[in-house]
Amino acid sequence: MATLVEQKQELRSRVRKSRAALSSAEREAGNKALAQRLLALPEVQSAHVIGVYRAYGSEPSLLPLIETLRASESAPKIVYPVVLGGNGAMVFAELTEAEADELLSNPKAAAKYFDTNRAVDPEALDVMLTPCVAFDKTGRRLGQGGGYYDRYLPRLRKECAVIGIAYDVQVVDEIPCEPHDMRVSAIATPTRIIRCEG
Repeated sequence: MATLVEQKQELRSRVRKSRAALSSAEREAGNKALAQRLLALPEVQSAHVIGVYRAYGSEPSLLPLIETLRASESAPKIVYPVVLGGNGAMVFAELTEAEADELLSNPKAAAKYFDTNRAVDPEALDVMLTPCVAFDKTGRRLGQGGGYYDRYLPRLRKECAVIGIAYDVQVVDEIPCEPHDMRVSAIATPTRIIRCEG
């Protein structure tokens, strides 16, 4: 029988292949549909500070959502993750699109000159939109394997809505998990919102 680590690696590989197989037209349509679903959520509508991410590879992009939020009259503060050095610490900060792009393209170099005074208090976040390789309907998440979100999410207020962002191919029957693996309270896909119970 495969170990838990092996099960996670196999699931990561399988879901990444399924996600990568989506056409660019399917991903673009999915990103727009995701934005509309998220904009309809009361948690997002009332949020003052929203944690987002910059899509990497075939991850769902939040750009349609971010552009709409920034253009609104009561625009919330949009904050991005910044990984600091080699100690695995992650903070969130308000960044320009250019800074977010640079952090994505060269995170180690960009983190060297990042001013940690720009980091927002985790308790200030009202909504956290989190990427993942896969989710299940109970809110278990399978990340990239670095543990950044597993270490950051416990620092959020209990009232903060933690919403997993996924294409439908990323929602699976069950995620093998360990005690330190953090769950999300909801999952948003292009076709539905799943309220998680677990």
